[in-house]
Amino acid sequence: MRTAPTTSVRGRLALPLAALLLAAATLHAAPAEVSAREAIAQAVVARMGDGVTVEVITLSLPRGAPDRFVEARPDPAARLGRAIRFTLVPATGSRVVATATLRVVADHVVAGRVLTRGMTVAAEDVQVVRAELQHVPVRRLPTGEQVVGSRVLRPLPAAAVVVPGTIALRRAVEPGDRITAVAIAGDIRVSAEMTATDGGDPGDVIRVVNTGTRRSLRGRVIAEGLVEVGHAR
Repeated sequence: MRTAPTTSVRGRLALPLAALLLAAATLHAAPAEVSAREAIAQAVVARMGDGVTVEVITLSLPRGAPDRFVEARPDPAARLGRAIRFTLVPATGSRVVATATLRVVADHVVAGRVLTRGMTVAAEDVQVVRAELQHVPVRRLPTGEQVVGSRVLRPLPAAAVVVPGTIALRRAVEPGDRITAVAIAGDIRVSAEMTATDGGDPGDVIRVVNTGTRRSLRGRVIAEGLVEVGHAR
């Protein structure tokens, strides 16, 4: 006797839930279609970061290609300053290979003087400028904060753009850094200055040592110069 009302309630609940699912599917079903130039510009910004200005100077499309696309994918080996191949993805139909030349302006780090292999970069060794980028890969470039304190892997002449691979980017904690180790238990928080014996970025588990007692602990990097000990696995 109670089965029918239960089924009825479930049926009434299922209808609005199904409607919500259909609405969500509709919202995410079709990505926006844009022109080839817009798709290329969006792809470059996505790879190089916000704040980058992209202008498509020339664009070569095959005859009969559609004029609207949902995505553009640059050649993984692409470098600015020369023609770049893009794979353009339309909403329906076959993908299209296009060639474009770009003008890309962005904030980037340049060497203020000759940087020799193995040296640690100081603030006075580099400059942050905003200018057109040439002969660099289409990928995110290191910031000034990342470069300062990093080690040079390959010699760089003065005014050269600092690109990934030319320096070993400094992590939040490096071996030998004096760090603040914190232990938290409920409302109690205890901190002490220790020395890192490993390096890592937030989320990494490293070892730190109390230089007075030589006791070694493991902790999780929380932020630059800050490590939580006692709960790392």
